[in-house]
Amino acid sequence: MDDDGLSTRIVARRTLSSSAFQIGAQAITVVTGLTRSVILARLLMPQDFGLVALAIIFSNLVWNTTTLGIDSRLLQRRGMDQLGLSTHLTLRIALSLLAFLILLAITPLLRLAYPDQTDLPSVVMAYAALNVLRGFNLTPFVLLKRRLAFRRVALIGVVSSLAMLVVAPLLARAGWGFWSLVVGESVTGTLVSTVGLWLFRRPMRFSLKLDRAMARDLIGFGKFVMVTHQLRFALDRFDDFWAGTALGQVSLGYYSKAYEFATYPRRIISRPLQEVFFTAYSRLQDDRLHLSKIFFRTNSYVVRLGFLLSPVLVLVAPEFVLYLLGEKWLPMVFTFQLMIVYSLFDPLLVTAGNLLTACGAPQKMTRVRVAQLVFFVPAVVVGAALWQINGIALAADGMLLVGLLGVFRMTGAFVDISLRKLFVAPTLGLAAGGSAFLLISYFFQAQGSLLWAVVKGLAYAIPYLVVLLLLEWRDYQAMLQSADNLFGLSRFVRRSAS
Repeated sequence: MDDDGLSTRIVARRTLSSSAFQIGAQAITVVTGLTRSVILARLLMPQDFGLVALAIIFSNLVWNTTTLGIDSRLLQRRGMDQLGLSTHLTLRIALSLLAFLILLAITPLLRLAYPDQTDLPSVVMAYAALNVLRGFNLTPFVLLKRRLAFRRVALIGVVSSLAMLVVAPLLARAGWGFWSLVVGESVTGTLVSTVGLWLFRRPMRFSLKLDRAMARDLIGFGKFVMVTHQLRFALDRFDDFWAGTALGQVSLGYYSKAYEFATYPRRIISRPLQEVFFTAYSRLQDDRLHLSKIFFRTNSYVVRLGFLLSPVLVLVAPEFVLYLLGEKWLPMVFTFQLMIVYSLFDPLLVTAGNLLTACGAPQKMTRVRVAQLVFFVPAVVVGAALWQINGIALAADGMLLVGLLGVFRMTGAFVDISLRKLFVAPTLGLAAGGSAFLLISYFFQAQGSLLWAVVKGLAYAIPYLVVLLLLEWRDYQAMLQSADNLFGLSRFVRRSAS
């Protein structure tokens, strides 16, 4: 039984139930987000996306530096009363105002560094103002995650995505250009979140009391998390920064959109689970057996679904770009395919990092991020010089491999996991699907058409699924039975509580 009155079994049940709900909600947001991205890609130019991507880099760099990692402590810490929540909220608001002032101070430097991008300082300050509002929202948002109330979190995400689907394309069609991305997406999403968190069944009282001991505790734990997050941010954004600075706004537009579309499989596969399972890891950190089971099942799901969706997207990438986005985006096709490889394996690194942080060892992940950064920065510079944005994408794939090799050695201190059982079946399925695709492509004569895209996808997916079912059918039966039992008991517990 943990400090919130939840036993290990109830945590496991709520985790499974929340995961299922999150996956369903994420499917809706992915469909609406993809639809919005396709429409905006047709209405706007690559340089519009490049400008906004560069502004987000500078805005988030300062924001991440000033957060001090205190959100992770709120999730991880045992016991959190109203004074602790008020302390977190007060720190959050103060730190967001500090980030705003820092960005305001550096805008003259941005004008000097990017004289040909005159709108960059204005867009940066727009995101800085939004971050202040985010500072008010994050405490109740993290509190909902702590309570495993992911249904409400998912509902806010769905409503935000639907609102952005309407507003952003309308503004783009009205001629707002890059401002349609800022206002239609970021402003709209933040306002919906504010309403959902504070004006409708608020999860906490609004209070700005500050307990110094609690503040020291939040910051003391969070400093390692903050360093890790900043390293991850550098790894996620240095490639964007270098593409925009060394290669130009148009190249950054191609690169950022290639990365965005490449991450859609990851959004379906892992994003719904990352937030849910971080909370579960925190609750089960002293129960190695159950922690190992949940950690393996999380990564097993990520690997198997990733090995299905990502190769299909690689195969249909040329037709996807040509028919959905238009000819002006064709220069990003190969970059898009390279980034899909990155998005396939990155969720494994994220889940392992969440495990280390949830078990109170964020410094281990910090060491992994340092090793990645040492490899990544020179690789990006050299790759951009040799092969433009394709070289940057290759550097990102190599950096991810460095991280995976390091982090899975460290997880052994907290969980027991068989890499052979994790990877053998999906790898054999990958080989079967790839062989079937090569065989069919030798005979099929409709290359470049939409029909060819469908044939390619099915030629890979069907053999892949057949191999998985042949090798792991009993495992899937057991998982389905377990899920049915857990959901049934979870509903019984809720009815009894009411």
